[in-house]
Amino acid sequence: MTRTFRLAFLLCLVSLAVAALSGSAFAQANIAFGLSTITAPGASNANGVDHQPVSLTGGAYPGLSGDFEIKRHFCVGAEIF
Repeated sequence: MTRTFRLAFLLCLVSLAVAALSGSAFAQANIAFGLSTITAPGASNANGVDHQPVSLTGGAYPGLSGDFEIKRHFCVGAEIF
Protein backbone atom coordinates (compact mmCIF):
# COMPACT_ATOMS: atom_id res chain seq x y z
CA MET A 1 0.00 0.00 0.00
CA THR A 2 1.14 3.53 -0.63
CA ARG A 3 1.94 5.84 2.24
CA THR A 4 -1.02 8.14 1.47
CA PHE A 5 -3.47 5.25 1.43
CA ARG A 6 -2.11 3.88 4.72
CA LEU A 7 -2.43 7.31 6.33
CA ALA A 8 -6.00 7.72 5.06
CA PHE A 9 -6.91 4.24 6.31
CA LEU A 10 -5.39 4.99 9.73
CA LEU A 11 -7.29 8.27 9.97
CA CYS A 12 -10.54 6.49 9.11
CA LEU A 13 -9.92 3.92 11.84
CA VAL A 14 -9.16 6.64 14.38
CA SER A 15 -12.33 8.50 13.35
CA LEU A 16 -14.41 5.37 13.79
CA ALA A 17 -12.88 4.72 17.21
CA VAL A 18 -13.60 8.29 18.33
CA ALA A 19 -17.17 8.03 17.03
CA ALA A 20 -17.71 4.70 18.81
CA LEU A 21 -16.46 6.10 22.12
CA SER A 22 -18.14 9.50 21.85
CA GLY A 23 -21.43 8.26 23.33
CA SER A 24 -19.85 7.95 26.78
CA ALA A 25 -17.94 11.24 26.59
CA PHE A 26 -19.17 14.49 28.10
CA ALA A 27 -17.65 16.72 25.42
CA GLN A 28 -18.35 16.67 21.70
CA ALA A 29 -15.62 16.13 19.11
CA ASN A 30 -15.80 16.20 15.31
CA ILE A 31 -13.15 14.95 12.90
CA ALA A 32 -13.19 15.27 9.11
CA PHE A 33 -10.88 14.07 6.34
CA GLY A 34 -10.91 15.29 2.76
CA LEU A 35 -9.03 15.42 -0.52
CA SER A 36 -8.67 18.40 -2.83
CA THR A 37 -7.00 18.98 -6.19
CA ILE A 38 -5.38 21.89 -7.99
CA THR A 39 -4.84 22.70 -11.64
CA ALA A 40 -3.04 25.65 -13.18
CA PRO A 41 -1.52 26.65 -16.52
CA GLY A 42 2.08 25.68 -17.15
CA ALA A 43 5.05 27.99 -16.59
CA SER A 44 5.33 28.56 -20.33
CA ASN A 45 1.98 30.44 -20.26
CA ALA A 46 3.17 33.05 -17.72
CA ASN A 47 3.43 36.61 -18.95
CA GLY A 48 4.56 39.90 -17.48
CA VAL A 49 7.90 41.45 -16.63
CA ASP A 50 7.76 41.62 -12.82
CA HIS A 51 7.78 37.92 -11.93
CA GLN A 52 9.37 34.60 -12.77
CA PRO A 53 7.18 31.86 -14.29
CA VAL A 54 6.01 29.41 -11.62
CA SER A 55 4.37 26.08 -12.32
CA LEU A 56 1.91 24.49 -9.90
CA THR A 57 1.77 20.73 -9.87
CA GLY A 58 -1.51 18.86 -9.84
CA GLY A 59 -2.50 15.91 -7.74
CA ALA A 60 -4.49 15.09 -4.64
CA TYR A 61 -3.83 17.02 -1.43
CA PRO A 62 -5.16 15.46 1.79
CA GLY A 63 -6.72 17.54 4.53
CA LEU A 64 -7.72 16.97 8.13
CA SER A 65 -9.92 19.09 10.36
CA GLY A 66 -11.55 18.76 13.72
CA ASP A 67 -13.06 20.55 16.66
CA PHE A 68 -13.57 19.79 20.32
CA GLU A 69 -16.15 21.29 22.65
CA ILE A 70 -14.46 22.07 25.96
CA LYS A 71 -17.43 23.73 27.68
CA ARG A 72 -20.88 24.59 26.50
CA HIS A 73 -20.57 27.30 23.80
CA PHE A 74 -16.74 27.10 23.85
CA CYS A 75 -15.01 25.04 21.17
CA VAL A 76 -11.48 24.71 19.83
CA GLY A 77 -10.93 23.74 16.19
CA ALA A 78 -8.09 23.22 13.73
CA GLU A 79 -7.72 22.52 10.03
CA ILE A 80 -4.71 21.59 7.92
CA PHE A 81 -4.40 20.93 4.18
